[in-house]
Order: sequence, then C-alpha cells, then structure tokens
Amino acid sequence: MTETPLPTAQVELTQRRTLAWLLPLGALGLALFLLVQVLSEGGTRIVIRASEGHGIEAGDALRYRGIEVGRVEDARLTEDLAAVDLVVRLDPRAEAIAVAGSRFWVVRPRLTVDRVQGLDTVVGARHLAVDPGGEDAPRQTEFVALEASPVVEHLEPGGLELFLEASTRYGLTEGAPVTYRQLQVGHVLSVGLSSDATAVELRAWIRPEYVQLVRTNSVFWETGGVELGMSLTEGLRLDVGTLRSLLIGGVAFATPNDPGALATTGARFALYGEAEEDWLEWTPPLAVGSQLLPTDQAPPRLLRAVHRWEQGRILTGARQRTGWVLPVEGGVLGPSDLLVAEEGAHEGTATLEVGGARIALVSAPAWHDAGLARREVQLEAPAFDLERARPLPEQPEEVLVFSAPGAAPMALSASRLAVDGRDWTVDRAIAFDESWNGSAVLARADGALLGVLLVGEGRARVVAVPRP
Repeated sequence: MTETPLPTAQVELTQRRTLAWLLPLGALGLALFLLVQVLSEGGTRIVIRASEGHGIEAGDALRYRGIEVGRVEDARLTEDLAAVDLVVRLDPRAEAIAVAGSRFWVVRPRLTVDRVQGLDTVVGARHLAVDPGGEDAPRQTEFVALEASPVVEHLEPGGLELFLEASTRYGLTEGAPVTYRQLQVGHVLSVGLSSDATAVELRAWIRPEYVQLVRTNSVFWETGGVELGMSLTEGLRLDVGTLRSLLIGGVAFATPNDPGALATTGARFALYGEAEEDWLEWTPPLAVGSQLLPTDQAPPRLLRAVHRWEQGRILTGARQRTGWVLPVEGGVLGPSDLLVAEEGAHEGTATLEVGGARIALVSAPAWHDAGLARREVQLEAPAFDLERARPLPEQPEEVLVFSAPGAAPMALSASRLAVDGRDWTVDRAIAFDESWNGSAVLARADGALLGVLLVGEGRARVVAVPRP
C-alpha cells in the first residue's frame, strides 16, 4: 500500500506598513508650535520691586487708564526678606510699558482729607497701575514701585515742572492745587526740606495747556487758610479759599503785564506767604492751550528793523524807531513809519537797517496804505508766503500776536477787539508798547495771517495784510 505524503504548509511573511511612528513626531511638532505661540504672544516679563505687597497675588491685574495691560504671575519675597518682587507678564499690545521712566504702584484704599483713592479695591481684588515712560525711552524690565499712588497718575507730555522755595511749609501737602486767577492749572507733587534743610521745597506741575502762563518773572504765593482784615473803607473783611485749600493748602501765581521769557522745567521760584496788591491787578494777555496753532502751520519769522534819521533846524539830533517787518517775496512788509522816510528828516539821512543790510530811504516804497508799506529789499531771509493771508473777517476772532522769533506770543480774545472801518482796534486795557510795532497777527483757528499790529499814539490796531 502506497502512503500518500501529507501536505506541508508554506508560511510566507508579509510586511505590514504602519503610521504609528508619526504620532510622536506630530506630538513634538505640536509642542514646538505651542512653545512658539507662548513665546511670541506671551508678552514681555517684567519685575517690579515694592517695599510692601499690600495683598497683591498671582493673577491680579496691571491696569493703565482702567484697562488691563498685564497680569501678575508671581509675588515673592526677595532673598534678604526686605522687599517684594512682583513678576508681571505684559499684554503683547502693551510692550511700550517696559521702558525707562514707567511708574508702577499698588492701588489700594486710601482716604485723605481731600480725596478717596482705590475705592473699588475695598470689595474687589487689588491691582497694579502704571504710568508709561516716554515713547523714545530705552527698554527696561526691572522697576521699583512707588510707595503710594501719585498725586497725578498720568503726567501729560508738554507739562511744566517747577520748584518753589519757602521759609515754612504753610500747611501745604501733596495734591494741593496750583491756581491762576482762582482756576486750577496744576498740582503740588511733593513737599519736603531742601537738601541743606535751610528751606522747604515744593515740586509743582503745570498742565500742558497752561505752561504759557508761567514766565521767568511770575510770582507765587500760598493761598490756604482764612484771612481776616479790617479797614476804614471796607470794614471787616474775611477771605476764605476753597474747602480744599483750607484742608491741604494751595498755591497761586500771577504774571506781570510785561511778561518775561517762558519758564522752563526745573525753574525755581520763591513762594511768598501772601500776595501784594499790585500782583492781583496784573492782566497780561497770555495764550492758553496745549496747541497754539494748527500743527501744519508755523508762525512767520519776523526781522528786527531800525529806522534812523536826523532832524532839527537849530540843533540837529539823531533819531531812531524800531519794530518788526515781515520778509516777503522780493522785499519786506511792515509799518510805514519804519519803511518810509520820516517826514521832516534831513535829506539823505533816513536809513533802514534790517537783516544785516542798510538801505537808504531815498525813494518811495513799492506800496503803502493804511499804515502799512512794502519795500523792495534783497535779503537772504526766507520769504513768507502771502497766500497764507486772508482778509480780516467782519467780526473779530481769537488771534495770537507774534514778534521775536522763538518768543512766546501774546493772545487776544475776540472780546478785546473791535471793528473800526477796515481795521480792528485793540482794547486799551491791553498794554502793547511800541516794541510790538509790526508784529504778525495770526488766527488761532487756521494759522492764517490776518494782519500786522501797529502800535503808536497810545493805541494798538490790527491792519489787514494785502494779498498778492
């Protein structure tokens, strides 16, 4: 019997393809993506060192103008246990806060005699606040917090910081108002002894729109408290300031009718205990506003002019008159009494000195009318475009009067001007002396040249400039 061989199995191995190896690679890629997102969107990390934590915890907000711009990541003691480091992560859109000059403080409930601060933190979480430094300030990531909330949370660019020195404190404290004509224009930022302890030194801040009021010859005095006086004409007189000035004091100032140059940051003034009577009578026309003219308009650069001549039948004497002229295309425009030879002057003696040139006034000017004249003179000074001039309107408007280049202008409100034929007359209460003769008068609304200020015979008037 023949045996049938049993079948044998043939085992073949087939290779299976798997994508399992992609899982760890994908997880690594996702982790890298999330890391990049955190680093790119997490914002700058800064450290604020404070003497006290005042209850600030991780998760509390950093705010600017009431808007959250960052969050506290950690609040920890320093290694020497002498202070607290608050680690804050800024919002990416608030990167500009991490610059030198930024001020930080903890907002917490604070009650003083004149104000209440941080009332919302009584029942809610406490938070940090910030006043950013300047736009061009260098980058910085470590800061020291203020001990308390500042008197003025945000010091606007363009303000004026002054130092006032007094023999005594006069009851003044931080936050005391600084006033001009009893209207608040600033604050007292700090009160303390001078470095040599010989005087009390106050640091005051004037808001940008009022810096034109403070001149080098301004005077300051204390206004807090109650003053009781007696006179035969007025009888019993009681002067009481505002309730706020009674509680924390106040500082007032005045500027003479002949104001000096603009005060600069860091200027020092004496602080008097009371005002003299004539200080209260000063009424200089000073410009108010953080922007005097439209940003695309600049005041014209006037030239100083001197008209010289000799006059007299028996005793000949040299005479002169000074003022301002406006460089225009091909010459200068200004008062006739500067550009036209004085009547009665000896022949050949009348001259005009302007822009480094000396011109003999032997011929008539190119044009003159209503107290103005135009004379052809070759100068290197840039010419003012008379297309910027416009006629005097039917009703007076707010104007600025410019004289010396770089000097602060004088302001004239519409109420101080009156229509007189083709011209405007200036209220006689506004004292313009002859040093202002020929000054340029510009409209505050659009910066247009409206006319030239002519001063003489005890009055001032604005004469329209002829357009080309």
